Amino acid sequence: MSSDNFFSELLIQFPKLESEFDTEDGLHYKMNRFANYTIEQIEQKNIEELNKCFDFVESRIRLLTPDIENALNVSYCETLLCYDQPKRGIEMKNMMPKQLFRFYLDYKKYYNSLG
Repeated sequence: MSSDNFFSELLIQFPKLESEFDTEDGLHYKMNRFANYTIEQIEQKNIEELNKCFDFVESRIRLLTPDIENALNVSYCETLLCYDQPKRGIEMKNMMPKQLFRFYLDYKKYYNSLG
């Protein structure tokens, strides 16, 4: 799945993000913005929209090209990881589908090995 396809489908699912994206924006910026949108759903306790965010990623995780996978790690998982506070983090991680959760944990292990 190309980055253009990924973000086209993302904007179909989440039209609110369209005003946040510019055609010149790089994929890491866009992925970070999607991560921030996901966090907003956690903050607002909007479980339906949070599940929609996680399910969007989950349904495409096996189709990702290396550039999108890298953006998912560095700009999505890392943003969620930095947000991962004990109480909210437990809720967030419990909501993640299986593949996304594994992806998240793998990145967390890598991230923690850096420090």
